[in-house]
Amino acid sequence: MDTSAQPDAADAPTPRDDTLFVQGHTMCPGCGVALAVNHVMDVLGENTVVLFSPGCLSAASTIEDNYRFRVPSSHMGLVHSASFAAGVSAGLERLGLGDVTVAPLAGDGATGDIGLQALSAAAERNDDVLYICHDNEAYANTGVQGSATSPQGAATTTTPAGTAAPYGKVSRKKDLFRLVTDHDVPYAATATPGYLGDFRRKLEAARDADGFRFVQLFDPCPEGWKFDASLTVEVSKLAVQTGMWVLAESRYGEVTVTRKPARREPVDAYLALQGRFEHLTPEEIADVQAGVDDYWAGYVEEGA
Repeated sequence: MDTSAQPDAADAPTPRDDTLFVQGHTMCPGCGVALAVNHVMDVLGENTVVLFSPGCLSAASTIEDNYRFRVPSSHMGLVHSASFAAGVSAGLERLGLGDVTVAPLAGDGATGDIGLQALSAAAERNDDVLYICHDNEAYANTGVQGSATSPQGAATTTTPAGTAAPYGKVSRKKDLFRLVTDHDVPYAATATPGYLGDFRRKLEAARDADGFRFVQLFDPCPEGWKFDASLTVEVSKLAVQTGMWVLAESRYGEVTVTRKPARREPVDAYLALQGRFEHLTPEEIADVQAGVDDYWAGYVEEGA
């Protein structure tokens, strides 16, 4: 695996005034998903069909007279986001509209838990879909229940930290990026709005590729993660700087880490900003640190 870093563009453009994701949504203040979608739509452009799985984004920006997108769209079921998108793509191709980008916008639950089977099948078939996973590490729209991508040690409403289970979530975060790259798809990437140059470049690469493309966006959630809404970008950056989130991309299974910190910060710098980790003891924080160190040693430094 190539671990060469690419510097983030300091002057990454902001969305145009005529953005395709307009103001008026009811997402929470500081929502990482709302910040990310603004740039997603700006990069993908108007020749796009967006598809929504049930979740924060669809509930806060596509219901009745509060529709916030200026492109054609449809709602999907939670279990079949990827297969629904594959059907839309095939239909557009049959109509002679194969140049339209089909972009399902799905949460981590609809992608890595309930929808994993459909995701894997679409990747295996190499369906012409640009699948975007908004990973806020929980089922945030329905009460912040734990998902497969919730990180080790996080307290959620289904993995609460208490006397019966003082640690919170015991298992590590499911590595969706690696699961998708193992299908040797044309393009896959991880990104976060904390590094907009890297973020937008990967969206452009995914937009311009053919076949199945996958972008997993790390979208901090102030409400579910319990941090001040003004800290969304800082939390996003610290996730990368501590190794809790790895910025990478893959072309046909060949993975490149696009931003490798010269020296990783200790994970407690990241954990300390979020109430979902406030229950962790020094020993448990050390356990989380060991998990991140193992991840880097086995996945980033030695190869996938």
